[in-house]
This record gives sequence, structure tokens and C-alpha cells, in this order.
Amino acid sequence: MVLATSGPLLEEAELIDREFIAPGFWCLTFRSPRIASSVRSAQYVAIDLPGEFTVRLPLGIWTAGDENFSVLFRKWGKRTTKLTQLPAGTRLSLIGPLGNAFELPPKGCQATLVAGGLGIVPFWLLAKELLAAGVRTRIVFGARSHDLLAGASVMRELAVNVDICTDDGSAGAHTNAVSLLGDPSQADMLYGCGPPPMLRGLCSAANAAGV
Repeated sequence: MVLATSGPLLEEAELIDREFIAPGFWCLTFRSPRIASSVRSAQYVAIDLPGEFTVRLPLGIWTAGDENFSVLFRKWGKRTTKLTQLPAGTRLSLIGPLGNAFELPPKGCQATLVAGGLGIVPFWLLAKELLAAGVRTRIVFGARSHDLLAGASVMRELAVNVDICTDDGSAGAHTNAVSLLGDPSQADMLYGCGPPPMLRGLCSAANAAGV
């Protein structure tokens, strides 16, 4: 279940930092106090890019704090390429936060977050919310190879248990995220974000365990 939040804001945000994370992966930080203070886990912004583009680019919000928030994404087309080329100081029209937020379990519960590749994006904010709510939190993060584990070091800074795996064994356990999860019944609530095959496997395991 996800929870609806207050309405989105139309903001002009300043791009204050661009960081190349891994081959093809970028993290961009924007200054927007109103969005940074109101965003919840799993929400996103719609960005109006300069140029010939007419449809706003939706990107999930990665981190948020003080007056800033960041987006973590993989460069895959003209719009994301354009975004990675904008200089710091560029001001962009944004609408957000958009979408719904995850529901949190009661204090004292155990939550496990299972991410595949860029499925890690909504989980920084979720982990922060879970920890603040007194929920014990574990993160299982899998990808095809080590260079696709963008964001793993940032997640570890939250002081939560982060278990890593890769399909090719280049980092962490040589397995997939659902297998690394182990017994789903050890968690009171499971959260998943990633490619459809991973989510199907996670849902099957959760249903079988009654989680």
C-alpha cells in the first residue's frame, strides 16, 4: 500500500551539483527548500528541460535534506543526456513531489528493502523514514555487475545493514537479490523496487511466506 501526500509544487530549482557515479550513472542535486522538506519515499519530480523537449522528464528523488534534494538516474536518451550536460547554476522548472509514498510498519517491526539496480532510488528516503519510526531495517541490493550498484556507499552511510550481490559475482555474493533475501518470514514487511523478473520472484516468495 502507498499513502497519498499533499499536492505537488511548481518550483524553479537551481542545479547546484553534478556527480558522475558510475559508467552511465549520474547524481544531480537541486536547491528547492519546499520540495526537499515535503518529499516522501518513492516520490519523483517532473523536470522541464530547455530545448526542443515538450514533455517533462520524470525522475525519482534519491536523497533530500535541508534545502536540497538529489536525483539518481542512468543516462539513456536525449533528455537525460541533456540533463547531464547542464552546468551548475542552471535554473529549471520542476513539478513535485509527485506520486505516492510507502506505508510504514509500526515501531519495533523488521522491514527488508529489496532493490535491483536503479530500484535503489526510492530506498534512501524510505530507510530514513523507517529508522526515524523505530523500524529495524535491512537492505538487499542486487545488480548484474559491480558497476551497476550505484548508490550502495550512500546507503551504507545510513548505518543500516546493506547486503550486496551481483549476477556475475563481481561484488558481494554471487547470486540474485531474491535468493540473497533468504527467508522472507524474517521480515514483518517487504519492500521491492527493480526489474519485473525480480519483483515477480519477490512477490512469489512473500506470498508463500505470508509476508
